[in-house]
Amino acid sequence: MILKYSKSTYLLLFFSISFQLVSCAQRAARKKVQSNDTIAKPIKTGASRIDLYLDLLKNKKIAIVANQTSVIEKLQRKEVASNVMGSKLITQHLVDFLHSDTRITVKRVF
Repeated sequence: MILKYSKSTYLLLFFSISFQLVSCAQRAARKKVQSNDTIAKPIKTGASRIDLYLDLLKNKKIAIVANQTSVIEKLQRKEVASNVMGSKLITQHLVDFLHSDTRITVKRVF
């Protein structure tokens, strides 16, 4: 009777240790995968990549779904001092930018 009890105790001990080793190994593997994901490129919104699709909107009537955060950052040339030109990063709302382009007709804004 004592021998049976000790066999089951060893078996339980073996399974618990092996389970812990497997779970720790999986955690280490997940950490390695996550560390590779952090090297990914920064996320760019469609508003910041407008040069990719501006040609597709030419001579079209469009509607825009936008909120107050739909802005475009662009460089604007500005005279810093006499005879010295510099550039300044400005933000402009997507609707204003598309409305100012004469080749695009903005029909609706939602």
